[in-house]
Amino acid sequence: MENNAPYILKGNQLAWARLTWMVIALAMFGVVMASWPPYVRLLNMVCETCRMTPVYAETLQASGVSVEQWVIFQIIPNIIVFLGWMGMGTVIFLVKSNDRRALLFSVLLIIIGASFGGTMGLLADHIPAWVWANNIFNYASFPCLVSLIYLFPNTAFKPRGLAWLLGLLCVLFIPIPFANSNFPIAYNFIFGLSFVVSCIVVPVYRYRRVMTFNERQQTKWVIFGIVLAMAGIATTLALVANGPISCDPLGGPKLYCDIVQGIGYSLSPLMIPIFIGIGILRSRLWDVDILIRRTLQYTLLTGLLALVYFGGIVILQGILGPLTGSASSPIVTVVTTLGIAALFTPLRHRVQDFIDRRFFRKKYDSQRVLAKFAITARDETDLDALTGELTRVVQETLQPERVSVWLTPSGHKSETV
Repeated sequence: MENNAPYILKGNQLAWARLTWMVIALAMFGVVMASWPPYVRLLNMVCETCRMTPVYAETLQASGVSVEQWVIFQIIPNIIVFLGWMGMGTVIFLVKSNDRRALLFSVLLIIIGASFGGTMGLLADHIPAWVWANNIFNYASFPCLVSLIYLFPNTAFKPRGLAWLLGLLCVLFIPIPFANSNFPIAYNFIFGLSFVVSCIVVPVYRYRRVMTFNERQQTKWVIFGIVLAMAGIATTLALVANGPISCDPLGGPKLYCDIVQGIGYSLSPLMIPIFIGIGILRSRLWDVDILIRRTLQYTLLTGLLALVYFGGIVILQGILGPLTGSASSPIVTVVTTLGIAALFTPLRHRVQDFIDRRFFRKKYDSQRVLAKFAITARDETDLDALTGELTRVVQETLQPERVSVWLTPSGHKSETV
């Protein structure tokens, strides 16, 4: 069992840690709340340089949407973003404020969330007084984001040099939010590439060499959330690129683009703080491997069935079309649907077997060993042989340091290996 004692805060340490958290959280919430009144006023303004241009206002009115309704729609995703990041940080604090790991990640989520809503970015474009506040928040959120990626879930600066790498990236980031236009594109490209590569290499190394089993389970929850976020963003990009209306920024704002981008780009990243919270608070209650296996299985199964369905329709229409004289026969749809229904169960078993053998080999082998033992236990009548087989199965599947088998009450026999 994992020892959590070194991470538990007590006495004065706990009091000072909670006080520090409250100061930081109140400061972040205070700045965010202060930014909302001018942000709402800017959204309601109609001018050529505003987000709401006169032409767009006329377009909204022609569609039956008032400026006030459009403003409400713009505000709701931002509120959800703030609640997702900062709210999850607050929940983690309320549940596990005596754990210094949870306390640190709680603070990081709150600081990151304060800069993710997008309110101060708009204010900085129109109100000079908010430029410095926006830049400071951008710089504060960057080391928090990198620390979250590097240190989750145990806050340990391992491997050696990780603290130096974090400090170097933060120093290199200093000029970007304050004077980005004064730097060549090559600087931003090299910095961005270094950041992305390090954010992949460091967690992979820590997962393989540093983390315990429980920490790996926590990390799997976060990876699952990142995958869902990326899937949501990819879906949004596809809807924007292939939608009925062009979302080219040069063409001016459009209601369709506002809806798709507002929902997709704002809400998809919320999967990350949600699953970070699950990883910290509930990782031991839910088996993430089962969730990952089911997601992989049904995603692949859905893709294969869709491919078979549409492929079958195209092939059957090509065969039956000349015979029936119709390009789209209902017979084709019925036959294809029946074929999909017949294929579902055997295809699901094959997909499940493939995924278990390819990605969950250890569990797959263990399941086969246990299934074999079940047959042996049903047919074997020799108690000594059955005891030996049970010992072998436990050693092979669980690999413990020691195995003891007790047979009671009549035999009073024990066997230790």
